[in-house]
Amino acid sequence: MEDKEDNVHIIFCPGHDRPLSIESWPAPLFLDGKWFHTPLYFHAHPSELYPIAPLKPALGEQKAIDFLATFMLAKAKNASRDVIGVDPSVDENVISQISSGRDLEVVSLTGAQGRSINEVISWLEHPGIPSDLKETFRLLIELFQQRTGLQEILYGRTNVAERSARAITVKDRNSRARIDDKAEMVEYWMNEAARKEAILARFLLDGEEVEAVVGGDVVYGYRVDVVSNGEPMTLKELKEISGDIGTYFETEEEAAEALQTIMPMLQMTRPLSQINIIPVTASVVWQDTGTLEDNIDIIREFSYRIEAGSARRPDQELRVEQAQMVMEMVGQMSLQLPPEVDVETYNKSLDVLYDAFMIAHPQRVYLTPQPELPQVIPGQGVAGEGNNLELSQANIPQGPLNTSEMGIPMPNLPTSGAGML
Repeated sequence: MEDKEDNVHIIFCPGHDRPLSIESWPAPLFLDGKWFHTPLYFHAHPSELYPIAPLKPALGEQKAIDFLATFMLAKAKNASRDVIGVDPSVDENVISQISSGRDLEVVSLTGAQGRSINEVISWLEHPGIPSDLKETFRLLIELFQQRTGLQEILYGRTNVAERSARAITVKDRNSRARIDDKAEMVEYWMNEAARKEAILARFLLDGEEVEAVVGGDVVYGYRVDVVSNGEPMTLKELKEISGDIGTYFETEEEAAEALQTIMPMLQMTRPLSQINIIPVTASVVWQDTGTLEDNIDIIREFSYRIEAGSARRPDQELRVEQAQMVMEMVGQMSLQLPPEVDVETYNKSLDVLYDAFMIAHPQRVYLTPQPELPQVIPGQGVAGEGNNLELSQANIPQGPLNTSEMGIPMPNLPTSGAGML
């Protein structure tokens, strides 16, 4: 291959002195500085190609734990031996009965007259595992958990009894810091892969393959189609002939009207051409945009984000907590601050809370202001004015709605005037 291109795709293989292939890139991924594959590195090494293993920071603690656990097991094995001390005057049959291992054994001692049985037979106790070894082992386990992020709360338990639900919530959220960081890296990795898939699809798929996925029934408009020498002219070539036909039209009549104005020129410049008006489908758009000069730049301006099904969802607990804070700080104050009750702001705060709990719109309850009619009291004139609030009956769901379980604070209604909730 002649060295005429600045960027080429070279394929190497171990055991071969020459590259297996030197060819052009099938898609210009080199413009983004990316390869065809998309690696997922949780711990990238600053000076090496391969990433750092997730357990490598904790290998020192792991080796110490293995060594100490082996030593403690050997110590426990030796300490579990049963060593019995027997006076030489004890008969051999008695010794055999003691060491036979039966659950119940009646032994008649001979040769031990006048002495206690503990003076004749005694069990020798081996020293147990020292407490400093146990403390060292526990500290190593804690260091290993801190380096790897495998905290006890991830297993649904905790060694410290918390006194408040708030403390448990904060501890649970902090324990998920590494998990959330890795989840964000997976999302970024999937977004990068999706971007490469889109760029490869632009250069490797034709219009019919795209139309088979997105569908070919939708008509986006109409355009003039000119076939010259057996090859259809691109939109760019039609625009060079005349800007009136090198574009899309909303209706077939507009396309026909533009074709009539340019028909004499087409008959003179391309007398043997076949001229038709075709509908603009997904296949036509895909082919036309692929011939533009800035096609590569247009494709690279798009970004892609994978959200549903394969990536993590937003933190639902955080959304609920934020919605409750908005309700307390904004919703409640909107009903208490002068000069008047702001029902609209309160209902917007309710919407934030409803969205956090994923409550459907037909089941949502809102406040609607009701103007108070003046009441004439004989001898006293018109009664004092006030703001009435009542629930919109059209929005009341069927069945009870327990707002206290959702964390929705009930509004503190003004005391002046009649109120109904």
